[in-house]
Amino acid sequence: MQVRLEILELIEREGLKAGDQLPTEMALAAEFDVGRTTIREALKLLEQDGVIDVRHGLGRFVSAIPTPDMERLVKD
Repeated sequence: MQVRLEILELIEREGLKAGDQLPTEMALAAEFDVGRTTIREALKLLEQDGVIDVRHGLGRFVSAIPTPDMERLVKD
C-alpha cells in the first residue's frame, strides 16, 4: 500500500497526464528501493483503481488525471 501511494505521488510530482507512460518496473523498483514483486502488486492495485492502464507489449500508462478524488484512493 505504501508503494501504491508513492507511485500516485510520483504521477502527481512528475505532472503525468492521461496517456503518459509510467517508468518501467525496474526503474520504479530502483527509485523506491523495493523488489519488482512489490512494484507489480502496487501497479495491479492502481490498475484495479482505474488509475493506470496496461497496454501489453507497450507498458503502463496513466488512465486518469490525478484529482482530489485520488485522495480517496490514498485513504483506502
